Amino acid sequence: TQLRVALHETGHTLLVLKFSEYFDLQKVSIQPTYNGAGGYTIFTEKPEVREGGLYTKDLFKKRLIIAMGGKAAESIYYGNDFVSLGAIQDLNQANNLAKRMIGNFGMGNNLEVFYNEEVGEDALARGFSMGKYSEHTKYMMDKETLDLVKEAYSEAKDILQKNREKLIEFSELLQNNTVLYKKDIGNNFL
Repeated sequence: TQLRVALHETGHTLLVLKFSEYFDLQKVSIQPTYNGAGGYTIFTEKPEVREGGLYTKDLFKKRLIIAMGGKAAESIYYGNDFVSLGAIQDLNQANNLAKRMIGNFGMGNNLEVFYNEEVGEDALARGFSMGKYSEHTKYMMDKETLDLVKEAYSEAKDILQKNREKLIEFSELLQNNTVLYKKDIGNNFL
């Protein structure tokens, strides 16, 4: 339904706005896309982040929280048992980013200096091969990846739960407008 899609995208959008030190919201829409998604939220890193290469663990964690915002918003509104399949793409995205954080960027708690050259964009597309690593390392990687995503989901739920009224209000605004740009939003959602 339109309400569900609006809530889902609102979850992403409010979190982008919350982390405005890193991200700029471009546009949010509840128009279905050609690939079957019910809607979409477009945001970019601020120019100073991109130009300065300031990709920190904190920034990536915030990106994970944003990715989990759709599922979190649906869960808050409909309950855990009624989250739609729309959240699958978000989960996929979040897990891939978390795998890269642990496997490429040394952002694990126990795997701080670990680098897995088999991760990375193309490796993720091929399927995640860990052939030459021990069972323990594979287990650690999976666990740390899952921990990052779980922590992000819980953080997303926490933030959106505290802003439940804004969640409802913004999703109504989105339903009435179908597409919203940053300039349409004003400051009442920051």
